[in-house]
Amino acid sequence: MKSLGVSLLVLCLCGGALAEESGFGNFFGPAELEATSLSGTVVELKWNAPPAMGRQEFEVQRQEGEAPFRTVGKTEAPGFQDAAVEPGQRYAYRIRALDGFEGEAVFSKAVQVLTPQNLLLNPSFELGERGYRLPQEAQLDEANAYEGVRSVRLEAHRWESTSYIRAMPVRVEGERWYQSSLWMRTEGVKSYTHGAKALVSWFDGGKNFISREDVVSAVRGSQPWGFFTRTLQAPLTARYAVWYLCLHKARGSVWFDGLGFHPTAPPKELPGMRAGAAGGERQEIRDAVQGDLESSPRRP
Repeated sequence: MKSLGVSLLVLCLCGGALAEESGFGNFFGPAELEATSLSGTVVELKWNAPPAMGRQEFEVQRQEGEAPFRTVGKTEAPGFQDAAVEPGQRYAYRIRALDGFEGEAVFSKAVQVLTPQNLLLNPSFELGERGYRLPQEAQLDEANAYEGVRSVRLEAHRWESTSYIRAMPVRVEGERWYQSSLWMRTEGVKSYTHGAKALVSWFDGGKNFISREDVVSAVRGSQPWGFFTRTLQAPLTARYAVWYLCLHKARGSVWFDGLGFHPTAPPKELPGMRAGAAGGERQEIRDAVQGDLESSPRRP
């Protein structure tokens, strides 16, 4: 019995030393927590999980300003996405392992992150295709970038077709104003009435299409990189906005880069009429986007 007691004591001491040397802390808690702003409304957390000791769960806590930390989620994976943050705010995060011990693991060292004003995920395509649904006619282009190392190119060879790149939905507030902007370049774009364009579609909380508004439309020919911007007001019932980068009934090539979409103050001179699709064109856009949101998880 004495030998067994000594063995257990040595094991406990060695386990404690291992925990300290590995940086995992008490009860082999998680280490090297990293927080990254994917957009103005999404923060991604990653960490190194401790050695597995059966089923393990992690608790994620967030702090806003001087408020106390509060739990925002639990996960068994060594990563977590917080999609309930606001643009232009600073947050702190910490995590701990919930691994079945009688006590609780200590929290990791808190890390801070500042969310950008831009609501769009991956606005300059630095993360590849992440945040976008690319058709076969689109591809990332590292030889023609305005910002960073790549842009996205959309190419079409038939007049009658409409090709578009869809961005993931972002959460919006009804009747709030949003500054929309992008860089665009065209080469050999030909169309009788349309051309290269970028638009924002509004959807309600049930993912039903409401309307759409052009940020830029009917760009034809070969144009160098140009900056386009427009201030849009979300409809009263809008809860989501979706960007579409298009070649509308046109053929040729168009490049997109540096998209921007963030809340802003109302313009000093309000337009007399809201821009938007009407008649057959509106129905055509409605048909094109029907069902696009069905595969997108609703954010809290």
